[in-house]
Amino acid sequence: MTGQPAGDLLEDPTQPTPFVALGPATTPESSSASSTGSLKVIVESVYERTPRQYSVLATRVELWLATRRLAVLDKSDPRVIDQGHRRLFDFEPLIMAPGYRFLTIRAYREGPLSRDLKWKAKTIQFGIHPGRETRVIVRLPFHVW
Repeated sequence: MTGQPAGDLLEDPTQPTPFVALGPATTPESSSASSTGSLKVIVESVYERTPRQYSVLATRVELWLATRRLAVLDKSDPRVIDQGHRRLFDFEPLIMAPGYRFLTIRAYREGPLSRDLKWKAKTIQFGIHPGRETRVIVRLPFHVW
């Protein structure tokens, strides 16, 4: 503690409320452009083969922040790049308020035998800093089962 009475700390309602603006949307009037940061996410889906298992390329990737879906890219989207044995899902920067959060990345693919939709997920922690861009590059193998 800094020597302040506990009552003063509890009465200070200056905590900003977090918000997420998707794409080129504007920020609320209460915050300036310098008090926001951006998150740039690149997901790499890879095709790998070993004697025991192999992984296939994902056909769709979604970004989730808690229970809110932030962005989706499908393999037919122009921001998805096919490069031999890998597929890059290059998401547009997301404008966010500063703070640390958990991002869940979900990759989807049709099952090779059952033809039902299979998915894999990976959760990462990231930090948004005012006036800066946070870059997250995730390699996500999609092992067949």
